[in-house]
Amino acid sequence: MAATFRTVSVHNKLPRASARLDTPVERICCRRFITTRAGLQKVAYVLRPLQDDSCFFCREKLRNAGVVDHFIPWSRYPRDTALNFVLAHSVCNGDKRDLLAGQSHLERWLERNERQGAEVGEALSEVGFLMEPAVTTMIARWAYNQTIASEGHFWVGYKNTEKASADILRAFS
Repeated sequence: MAATFRTVSVHNKLPRASARLDTPVERICCRRFITTRAGLQKVAYVLRPLQDDSCFFCREKLRNAGVVDHFIPWSRYPRDTALNFVLAHSVCNGDKRDLLAGQSHLERWLERNERQGAEVGEALSEVGFLMEPAVTTMIARWAYNQTIASEGHFWVGYKNTEKASADILRAFS
């Protein structure tokens, strides 16, 4: 784990995940949630049919339970918010690590949150996850801006990254 984190940190020139976040985004959403195994099972149960029983990233069918992934990585924003979850293959999730997802993934995530956000949020708020679409989008925009400013990389797909470009911010328009 430590070697993986060092690789990601060097690759993206970002502070360690344990660094205290003291930003406007952090102050807006300061409630801490503890994710339980039961809570993650509920997340998977809600997301599986919405994702057509497929991995959010590669879109291949999930052959097992899949894993719940934080679209905006936990290391970037350590809060569990309802709309930040996606269901993925463990291989896709592991390869993405602490990187932000590339353009096509971001666009699909924003579209999912716009079309199905109320349904996801309502179901997951029952088990204690924060449901604030505007905050979730603001956190994402902030994280993408940070990666661009640090000249980091976005995860495009299995073993494939691309240099962060400001062009991706058009997805938030």
